[in-house]
Amino acid sequence: MSRTLKLVLTAAVVEMLLLAIAVAVWRRQSVADAPNGRWFVGTFGAFFMPLWLATGAWLEARKMARPGLTAAPDTRRYNEITLMAAAALAVGVQAWMAGSIVGFIPKDSLQIRAIEALTGVFFMVVGNFAAKTSPPTGPRAPDVAVWTRGMLRIGWAGVAAGLVILVAAITVDIDQMVWVIFGATGLYAAAALLQQRAMRRELA
Repeated sequence: MSRTLKLVLTAAVVEMLLLAIAVAVWRRQSVADAPNGRWFVGTFGAFFMPLWLATGAWLEARKMARPGLTAAPDTRRYNEITLMAAAALAVGVQAWMAGSIVGFIPKDSLQIRAIEALTGVFFMVVGNFAAKTSPPTGPRAPDVAVWTRGMLRIGWAGVAAGLVILVAAITVDIDQMVWVIFGATGLYAAAALLQQRAMRRELA
């Protein structure tokens, strides 16, 4: 992971955390009664975006953490572009969510569904290209078949997660959309962790 990418990701996560805290405080002060379920769902959604980005960056960095591994050029480009795009998507979506929560942006169900659909398409594109990345090289590089199976698993998980989010953007109640994205992200993260475990068993 390049220094520029680390700075971009750190700045994005810090900015989103600060914005999420500000939104949570504003919402708590604006609610006369005790916070209700809608308050908790909206607040969770605001905090979910920085956690989503930070988790993705951590998984990517951890995948190549062992010495003796050199990422293939196309894999390095894929990681850089994907994380940059994920940072832009997360910052943009969270900013839109914050504006909608505090009233700067009118709450429009069509806009909300369009943003979720865009998130689903992002997952599908990322998953599709993940399955096509080349294995690392070096004295501790895993078997090509192990790498290929793992990346295919990640690719299929990304496409499946994106498809679920895309369908949910059309069919699911708006207040429940954040839970769909949370579950789909968990599926994708689980596939990435399984791939890392397979690589580590191979290198052991």
